[in-house]
Amino acid sequence: MKTSELIRLLNELDPNGNNDVVIDNIDILNIELKDSYWDGCKQILIRDPNNTKCYNIIGAEFRSDGTKLNIRTLSIKDALLNNPNLPVKVVDTFIKKTMQETIDKWRKETIDNINRYRYSK
Repeated sequence: MKTSELIRLLNELDPNGNNDVVIDNIDILNIELKDSYWDGCKQILIRDPNNTKCYNIIGAEFRSDGTKLNIRTLSIKDALLNNPNLPVKVVDTFIKKTMQETIDKWRKETIDNINRYRYSK
């Protein structure tokens, strides 16, 4: 997808620009413009321009030429790896119990790993 197409779709779907943007339910950490070869070839899907309503992938390419706009994500689980004491709030009461249990598990795993590393030296 080209940058212009992404911007067009964002403006079409959220003209006021007030929605959270996630990739596979994970927040965006940053966006960088990089040379395409820098951290691995870009994978480009070739689409059928006449099919805009359903699955339209008709081919693919690996490319290392030019530049790419790289969108990096950071999940809450990964953020907890950097800071196991990071405050995490579960807003939706419907998922509060399940998500709080998951967050507690992630914290414990991170702290256990830190302690295992610290005491293995």
